[in-house]
Amino acid sequence: MAFLNLGNHEFMAEQIASKKSSNPTSTCVKSEENSGTAKTFVKLVANYPSLDACLNLRWPSAESEILPKHVPKGYFVMQVLRRCPSNTSPLTLQRLKSVWKDVAGDLSVDESLLTDEDFLCCCGSSSPSVNAILGGVVSQEIVRAITGKGAPHGNWYFLNGLQCTTTVEWLPNSATSP
Repeated sequence: MAFLNLGNHEFMAEQIASKKSSNPTSTCVKSEENSGTAKTFVKLVANYPSLDACLNLRWPSAESEILPKHVPKGYFVMQVLRRCPSNTSPLTLQRLKSVWKDVAGDLSVDESLLTDEDFLCCCGSSSPSVNAILGGVVSQEIVRAITGKGAPHGNWYFLNGLQCTTTVEWLPNSATSP
């Protein structure tokens, strides 16, 4: 799991519109002669939510239009791990499950969102290959931000090593404005 906060990020987004006239007036318009469309590039700003806003999300809330069942499970596992001090006893499945009950109540989500399998990934050591994958994905997003080309993908990157899936989300939802 990785989190990005790039503040207010400006980028150029490509928009495709149907041609209205044969002589475009904008200098940043590329026309597709055969398709009847024109590509324009518009400067937009993505407002990245702060880490504090992301970690203090509650359901239901105005900040999050996404339902808890559609949020990657890694987000909820992270909330559980935040409550487990690292200087105490080792992480066990029973300990994680007991902390999850408190976290689920605080977040106003159903306890059945996380299963034993979701917690088992926390009881082992970290995987260097997962760290490399997340580092590469975050690096791509930073390069995208520096160059200002392309819309940002999201501020949370979740990699599920058990199912070999990756999810990118805006938590809470981001506002993009011209």
